[in-house]
Amino acid sequence: MRRVTSGSSLAFSISRLASRRRVFAPKPDVDDARDIGHCARMNWRERITSEPGILRGKPCIKGTRIPVALILGYVASGKDAEEIAREFPDVTAVDVEACLHYARDLADYEAAA
Repeated sequence: MRRVTSGSSLAFSISRLASRRRVFAPKPDVDDARDIGHCARMNWRERITSEPGILRGKPCIKGTRIPVALILGYVASGKDAEEIAREFPDVTAVDVEACLHYARDLADYEAAA
């Protein structure tokens, strides 16, 4: 079991983001479960990359110079995936979902003692 202190603002933000279902697409039909954008086990590594020569290694949406932190900031301010896609034409709703999965995995990371 992972422990997060109550004073952790990142943990609060991530849990708040996870509770906002409007950011994600509606629940898929059984046939849609194979679509990466609707898959509960989405591999964000297919959409998020970090290269030393691009934005000094900050995680970005693959093929762009749009950092994950920027997208998460938009989500945290209440924007949904459609609004973000209008603001950034190279970003899709699946990219926004990948950013949230990345943040969730980052929040679940445990450092070795």
